[in-house]
Amino acid sequence: DVGRFIGFAGLDIHSLLPDYQSLPEIGWRIDRSVWGRRYASGAAAAIMSFAMDECELNDVVSVCQTSDKVSERIMRKIGLRFEKETSALNSARLIRIYRSRKSIDSNA
Repeated sequence: DVGRFIGFAGLDIHSLLPDYQSLPEIGWRIDRSVWGRRYASGAAAAIMSFAMDECELNDVVSVCQTSDKVSERIMRKIGLRFEKETSALNSARLIRIYRSRKSIDSNA
């Protein structure tokens, strides 16, 4: 739409935090010049749908810095719930982990 590369979004295997290693992780990085155009939220929603419906995953995580309120809103919007705040292993930054457990949620 903007005629140039503006970022990426995808699904990968989380590898940084020991408690979450091997879990699928939804992530995105969007160029600041196009923030506010809903590219991140649209991509995150499409990836969440793909993860849950096409891949039939039952447990997905997403991680952001505590200062990244926009990403937190997107995580909640796509159905992830806040799980915990912790320190990143590769830095002293505080991060927040959001998680969805489709199989547990559907049994509630």
